[in-house]
Amino acid sequence: MACENFDVPQQWVGSSLGICVNVKDFDNLEKIHENDLVEVNIFDWGRSELDLKEDFDKLPSIEKQQRIVYWDKYLNSILRILLEC
Repeated sequence: MACENFDVPQQWVGSSLGICVNVKDFDNLEKIHENDLVEVNIFDWGRSELDLKEDFDKLPSIEKQQRIVYWDKYLNSILRILLEC
């Protein structure tokens, strides 16, 4: 939701995503059933810049279009990761 609330598409030069899965009985992984609950934590969305609307408005048309395309891909990727979790 936070990503969707930006006024303009962002240019992500680099991004990291960590996924931590906590399993209750790590020593007996072979006994884990597919219906067992696991805890998944997503953390560390590193970003390199934050563009404001004023910054975006100054960009050439081709760069604006590129940012829209890549921002859409980024959002879809995050949503897919959340869906898989």
